[in-house]
Amino acid sequence: MKDEELLGKMKKVFLKRMKNQDLATDIPEKEVCKEICKKVITGPAYIDFTPRTLKGIKKTDIENAVLNPLMDKIFDCIDNGPNNQVEFDKWHKETCEGFQKKFKEETKKEIKAGKAQKIVNMTFKYMYCCKNASGKDVFKYCHMPLDTYILEWFCDECIEDKSDISKTQIKETSWSNLEYGEPDEVYSYMWIQNIIRNGLKSSDRTLLEAEFFIWPEQQMRKAIKNIKDQMFLDEEYPDYSVNLGVDENVHERIKRLSDYISKTQGEK
Repeated sequence: MKDEELLGKMKKVFLKRMKNQDLATDIPEKEVCKEICKKVITGPAYIDFTPRTLKGIKKTDIENAVLNPLMDKIFDCIDNGPNNQVEFDKWHKETCEGFQKKFKEETKKEIKAGKAQKIVNMTFKYMYCCKNASGKDVFKYCHMPLDTYILEWFCDECIEDKSDISKTQIKETSWSNLEYGEPDEVYSYMWIQNIIRNGLKSSDRTLLEAEFFIWPEQQMRKAIKNIKDQMFLDEEYPDYSVNLGVDENVHERIKRLSDYISKTQGEK
């Protein structure tokens, strides 16, 4: 399969999570435009921003003064684009800081850079699914959206076990609480981005493209680990399941799944 075809398939997989939303069908069909950008920021990107953790804040409270200005900045960046990575990084930091400031002015609540990067980076990810997005230079400079799955992958794949870096600290620091920082500030948002960027230099994938592959794979890894951790029920499970009215063959299905996981993932 050609490289571009594979990426296209991963974009479609990503969009499937947007069930019952018109945007899921709009994005692959439409050109990059302000209408789509606004739908993204006030729709799925806003949800990814996890507003539920900000008690008492409604989208209508911040749409005009906070979300719409962010939409203008991102659309202008896509349309007119920075000329290089340094310019994009500068724009990204200023945009995240500006979003944090406006959010506080309107709601009297503070949010960290981790929250700001999520809505900014996820907006770029959704917009990259538009049919003519590959012709826009800005997407090759975009950052990788950071969340729990990506931080777990980062610890597993980017940090050496014998290094002085604390994987526990990274995993226990919620992505929403990340400080922006600089590339040399350990545990900061830009420090993580810089390590990932350097690690992908030998790849043909940009950070944004790589995330389309990494995120679902890490989600699957975690699901498989959770299933393996539940195998302690073992032989006695059918007794419990029969009492609950569950199919008596459930044990055989669990055993086959366990054997498959062990074969494909290896015992850890």
